[in-house]
Amino acid sequence: GAGKSTLVRCINLLERPTAGAVRVNGAELTGLSQKELRKVRQSIGMIFQGFNLLFQRTALDNVCFPLELAGMSRSEARQKARPFLKLVGLEDKESAYPVQLSGGQ
Repeated sequence: GAGKSTLVRCINLLERPTAGAVRVNGAELTGLSQKELRKVRQSIGMIFQGFNLLFQRTALDNVCFPLELAGMSRSEARQKARPFLKLVGLEDKESAYPVQLSGGQ
């Protein structure tokens, strides 16, 4: 009710603000082409309340999925993803499927 989700959606221009400017790392986003915006969005992270994990993929594979979509090889994506699982304390859960994780995990 306070507008947090709307603010985050405006930051990555999933919603266009009706006034003002959106600057991320000094770049004005509202004037970018769709192609340029897609490139910038690759450096903007969002964590959704509904995580929308792919239930047929393990925790590691879910982290790797956007990297693979961006063209990274499976092995390179796994190397890059593992430190992030460790960062959030899930390195021992990399082979677990979403149904095997608690809500906080």
